[in-house]
Amino acid sequence: MILGGGDADTRALGILASVLREFSPEVAGLFLEDVDLFRLAQLPFSCEISRLTSRAQPLTTIELEREVRVQAVRAERALRVTAERAGLKWSFQRMRGRLNMALEAAPNVNLLLLSATRRNIISSGEAGALGRALRASEGEPTRPIVAVFDGSDPATVALQSAIRLSRSTNRRLEVILVAATTDAAAELRGRAVQLLAPQTATLRRVPDMAIETLTDAIRAHAPALLVIGANKLFLESPGVGLLRRSIDCPALIVR
Repeated sequence: MILGGGDADTRALGILASVLREFSPEVAGLFLEDVDLFRLAQLPFSCEISRLTSRAQPLTTIELEREVRVQAVRAERALRVTAERAGLKWSFQRMRGRLNMALEAAPNVNLLLLSATRRNIISSGEAGALGRALRASEGEPTRPIVAVFDGSDPATVALQSAIRLSRSTNRRLEVILVAATTDAAAELRGRAVQLLAPQTATLRRVPDMAIETLTDAIRAHAPALLVIGANKLFLESPGVGLLRRSIDCPALIVR
């Protein structure tokens, strides 16, 4: 399931196609329209400030509908192109609601790709954030792929996926180990090293999976892509929404 994005995301989705094929022969795209943003647009005093001109203008439902429609078309095109090239079945739909509602409506989804955004409506420039983040050119400083590993089954699959993506994109891999004690951290480090072999990665520990703890650690790594195993913290609470708003990179969530 792909939330948000645009036609520039096609390049990054192509990089991820090999991982997608391992999970399922089908990709379901979901363009999520933030219901709270539409409610805000209905208020008579609402306005938006252009990041290009710094000028304020009224925020209207009509204009918001137009922006959303354009972005949805771009997202569907990006998904179609990538899926067809990878030989995957695909579907696409629009939904108005909140992120946790979308996750609860898709209990059988194995992999969630969340585009990076600082707001819920993605501009044409922001739509390519995922593609630009994963596309490295010679001489350009590269941000790492970061995986969160707590030893659970989803986290193990997430780390394995991150390893493959690190190799295919020639990006360094950094792993955040979630362990409450030093003994637990040592055991977890050993398991991570076994999964990594013969590849190497930077391994750092955090004490728990609290959103505040994770976001601080993730920001310190400044990743191009976050790969994390799903758990109840994300799927049964506002956790995934908080995480998405708190980090400036796309996230790949593996169940």
